[in-house]
Amino acid sequence: MKVFLDSSIIRDLVSPVRRVRTAANDQIGRLNRDSHDVFVPQIVLGEALSTLMRDYQNNPSEGHNTLIKLYDKLSEIMDMNTNFPSLNQNLTNCAQKIKFRDSYIKDTDALVVAHAMVEPDSNRLITSDANLIDSTAITCIEQEMRNDGARTAELRIVDSLN
Repeated sequence: MKVFLDSSIIRDLVSPVRRVRTAANDQIGRLNRDSHDVFVPQIVLGEALSTLMRDYQNNPSEGHNTLIKLYDKLSEIMDMNTNFPSLNQNLTNCAQKIKFRDSYIKDTDALVVAHAMVEPDSNRLITSDANLIDSTAITCIEQEMRNDGARTAELRIVDSLN
């Protein structure tokens, strides 16, 4: 199965809330154990790092320690033969379509979803973002892409592999 990760999952790997951190790490462990093809778009890494730096701007020492922990977790993810796709014209076109059809989707989120959508046989995008999970526009665009032959598998946007 081809699984894309959103920045919420990456950030949760180093969450100060033990339950959240454990759940995210369990997800990564399961992806590794089940030998899924994992994709972490480069924009996801940028968004996760930016958010963490903003969250810890008033506590630079703790922020530094958190970023070191995140780098360690990212090293583990890289050892899983993870793909780190970059932006391209096809992605930006898809993201624009998403934004046009669902104005509640943020620009960066539209790009993250587009990454998963333009990979024809991707199966999952794991995120905690309810706007993405519940978007009927994204579901319709994905269905249209399958009907047009641009996608070969159904993409499900979910909060976990379960």
